[in-house]
Amino acid sequence: MCLALFVFLPQAKSEAIDYPPQLKEIFYKTTTLDGSLTRETHDEFWEILNQSLTEAQIGHYTTYLLAAQKYQKEIWVSAKFSYENGRIVKTNKLIMLQVGLPLKFEKMIPFPKKSAEYISEWRTYQRKFKESVKKANGILELAASRPDKRQNRLINWDQINNAIAHTEGSYSRLEKLLTETWHD
Repeated sequence: MCLALFVFLPQAKSEAIDYPPQLKEIFYKTTTLDGSLTRETHDEFWEILNQSLTEAQIGHYTTYLLAAQKYQKEIWVSAKFSYENGRIVKTNKLIMLQVGLPLKFEKMIPFPKKSAEYISEWRTYQRKFKESVKKANGILELAASRPDKRQNRLINWDQINNAIAHTEGSYSRLEKLLTETWHD
């Protein structure tokens, strides 16, 4: 059995904001395990983003995406500590992100609070985020319960370190993508 390297996060897409498919395509191309980012892709992303969203929406969108990517990394850093200690250990950053991500998403909802549309968006996100936290906790439980550091075939030291390295690479590319001015 192979352990998936990433926990799926609730989509950063609010149904009310019509994100062009090209933005999602560029985002996924940038953040996949073998992702890449070129200046041309970056410039295309920002051209579409600036045409599609307001400045405030862009700010909320980029803030959420960066925090969501940090969340991915902190799951695996916590898994590493859990594996080392033989018990579930959550980093302070993971705990803070589990509290903060929903608040960041909430700012992306373009409807007035208490409106039916707002409530629908918020409830959908909360349900999806709860599922994400459950998956993250499952990874931590699995890491903490290893019978010994050599025999756990479901999760091992190398997989955890590889996942951390991949999330760091994805974050670095995403940070570059979400900075409007290209820097070599």
